[in-house]
Amino acid sequence: MWRRPRAGSGTARRLFLAFGLLIGVFGVASWFALSGLAEVHASMAAMREREEGVRLALELASAVRDQYAHQAHTIIIGDESHLVMYSGSYGHVLSLANRVRDRVQTPEELTRVAEIERASGELDDLFREQIVPAVLAGEFQHVQLEHDRAQGVVGHIQTQVDHLVAGFEATIRDFEANAARIQRSTYRTTVASLLAMLGLAIGIGLYIARSIAVPIARLSEGAARLASGDLDTRLDDRSPDEFGDLARQFNAMTAALKENQEKLVQTEKLAGIGRLAAGVAHEINNPL
Repeated sequence: MWRRPRAGSGTARRLFLAFGLLIGVFGVASWFALSGLAEVHASMAAMREREEGVRLALELASAVRDQYAHQAHTIIIGDESHLVMYSGSYGHVLSLANRVRDRVQTPEELTRVAEIERASGELDDLFREQIVPAVLAGEFQHVQLEHDRAQGVVGHIQTQVDHLVAGFEATIRDFEANAARIQRSTYRTTVASLLAMLGLAIGIGLYIARSIAVPIARLSEGAARLASGDLDTRLDDRSPDEFGDLARQFNAMTAALKENQEKLVQTEKLAGIGRLAAGVAHEINNPL
């Protein structure tokens, strides 16, 4: 008896779940890889920002030396000819200090930038209020005294810049180590996910071979035996899935064919007996 196949049962559902699991593993692996790349990108961006901070801090130290150099030229020349260039160099120092402040991350770094700005202001005050008047007045002893003080301030600024650069570089090393750690973790996760997907793909292939290819081969073999006239052919119909339904329908069909053939043979036998009986009756009724 023919039965309607069950919708959404057996093989189709299991295949959907298997491929869904494979896609899920791929999605998780992709998410980890993309997350790792995003973290590495963020670390690299922060590292570039700190590298720019190092560059600006070193440029700030150079600008402070230029500021001091113009003070020294004023002392050597003994006039005000370098004051305009000095003002430009001092303005450059303040501008660079502001740009460095935008890239600091800790209160300690912010304190050092503030100290650099304060010391640069002190250096400017020494120059404008003490050194320049003493140079113009020819008070060379006072000039020497204030010049020594200015050298001390420049050394103090250089020390602050060195500490600032060291902090920036330490942070850069931390970012580099973090980026390397994330890259290693992402690599391991990606490799593990690829191996898992490979294992799933092999498992799905074996499942398809066992659940689909083998039943189809058995059905093809049964159909070939049926075509050769073997009406006793039966398929294993114990499977609860669609292939089990198909095997049961095949078995029902072969049973019906065998039954019809047996009826046909019986009918042919009865017809032969009828023809024989008719011949005998004819001979009896019409003897030679």
